[in-house]
Amino acid sequence: MSDNFPTRADYNEPGSIEMEVHELVMRFASGGRFRLVAMLYMRPSEPPKVGGQWPRILFAEYVNDGHKVPILFGTEALPGEAYEAFPDDQIVVIPIPPEQAARDLERAARELIDA
Repeated sequence: MSDNFPTRADYNEPGSIEMEVHELVMRFASGGRFRLVAMLYMRPSEPPKVGGQWPRILFAEYVNDGHKVPILFGTEALPGEAYEAFPDDQIVVIPIPPEQAARDLERAARELIDA
């Protein structure tokens, strides 16, 4: 990791891609699902892993508070909490294939029904 802030070179996970947070919001809204690997150029930079894997992103949305538009996104690693980022902040994610995302959603729904 660099002396100041993490860069893309610090998180070269197989299948990972770098994008701006506003792109995450657009892709998430259109059905894309991702695992969060790292937030670049900021600290803390990476979320805790869940079951040995990078956590799934559960939501990504704009927040309108009258100031520069921040974006909130949350992961399964920290339920009830959210990361705040600006649209041009950089993140590294791993896309989840649609069939796996559907299976994960079905499993989560069954767990809620069974609880």
